[in-house]
Amino acid sequence: MLNSISLFRSLFKIFMVFSSLLICLSCDDETKTGQCGYHTDCPIPERCLEGQCRLECRVSTDCEQAERCFEGVCYLRPEVCRDDEECAPFQEVCDPRTLLCVPPGELSVDANGGALSAGSSTSSGGMTNGDVSAGTEAGSPAGVEGNLAGTEAGNTAGSMSAGSMSAGSMSAGSMSAGSMSAGSMSAGSMSAGETGGAPAGTGAYGDDCNCPSDCMSGFCVVNKMKRRRTCSDGCDTDVDCPGIDTCLQAQVSPASDLCPDSPSSLPPPGSIVGVCVPNETAYPCNDPSECTSGICLTPPQVVPWTSPQPVCTMACNNDYKCPVGYRCGQVGGIEGNVCVEEAQVSPCPSGDALSCGGVCPVPNGRDEADLAVCLNGFNQTEGYCTCTCASASDCPSGFGCSDIGDTGDPTRPNVCIPFAGATCPLSDQGVEQCLSTTCLVDEDDSTLNRCTAFCAVASDCPSGYECINVGDASVCLPRAQ
Repeated sequence: MLNSISLFRSLFKIFMVFSSLLICLSCDDETKTGQCGYHTDCPIPERCLEGQCRLECRVSTDCEQAERCFEGVCYLRPEVCRDDEECAPFQEVCDPRTLLCVPPGELSVDANGGALSAGSSTSSGGMTNGDVSAGTEAGSPAGVEGNLAGTEAGNTAGSMSAGSMSAGSMSAGSMSAGSMSAGSMSAGSMSAGETGGAPAGTGAYGDDCNCPSDCMSGFCVVNKMKRRRTCSDGCDTDVDCPGIDTCLQAQVSPASDLCPDSPSSLPPPGSIVGVCVPNETAYPCNDPSECTSGICLTPPQVVPWTSPQPVCTMACNNDYKCPVGYRCGQVGGIEGNVCVEEAQVSPCPSGDALSCGGVCPVPNGRDEADLAVCLNGFNQTEGYCTCTCASASDCPSGFGCSDIGDTGDPTRPNVCIPFAGATCPLSDQGVEQCLSTTCLVDEDDSTLNRCTAFCAVASDCPSGYECINVGDASVCLPRAQ
């Protein structure tokens, strides 16, 4: 019988980008004399210019054309914004739907002129046996002015202890979700009554674009997962869209100052068209309005020592339209299916495996009670149910098989760790968002932070993941789709 295991790798964070760790390793007295080698050598807001710390500008005419002087630094208007801070030099705010800097009074509005809301948050009940719950599918499109040139879119352990186990029920926390609106996009930019238009561009599906006239199809959509706009294509159903991209309805909007030329192939403003949009599943959110689908799912908080990150999700008809780490399933309060995290985790509040029945795949000749483990962290009693393993095939779906300590079973020396589909944008701020207590941090864009676990070989990782060396260790990462 399994007694206890200590997890030595808790809270280990791996950085995808190491350059910042190498900057100014030995800053000396240069900064005291105003000399510098890097911007980081200088006090804010000064920058390192020609080896000296000084203000880059005092007025906008000190900057290059199209740049704006703000607090001593020259800024170029971002093509795609992440937050209001990036738009502040232009006295504007970042529209979360379009990822464009806009005046505060020109945020996206719905067809009735009100503030655009992609859905209201709802709460599901408990989950049983891995079923998930979440919101309703709504439908009438709402125009979004300037939402994106072309068709606007974007749907896109601590210590471990274990004990004897008897069959028990599985339970989990709750999810919240917003309703899904197909009208969270705008399409095209052709003035009403126009009969002509610009010729089609040369951009193929997935190529970068700024306006619809850059693309052969005339469709240029927001791609939040890549933090830029990409060319898309028209569609009638999801089958018409490549990979995991999804077909959504969008409304053609009028021409704008940003994109005055519109391909002649686009229908008049106000027309409703089907457009392939990037699948936003796993994009971090805090409110349904931040998701093109209008659904922001909050995973259940299985244990008190983690704070799971809510993420956008998308409607789906099968697992093939969901990204790695997700499956197509039902969520309470929503008509139809949406992509949900593949790993379904059950708690063991008492700190032992007595309530972990039905969690572990049981091979012939083995007793489930010998395989189940209650994993707890940070000296907390409450934990979650998992299993010992020799490879990920011994684990529940969405779990990896990681070496975190002696299990006492030489045939199954490792432990199953859940992480598939989970994101951790706040982990580099000291917030533990991963049940695996391991977050792969992208220092350039925290929305790309992903929960992971250590691995030695590919068979240690869940389906769709690879074991990748990232410098000092190897971790499981999803394969490109």
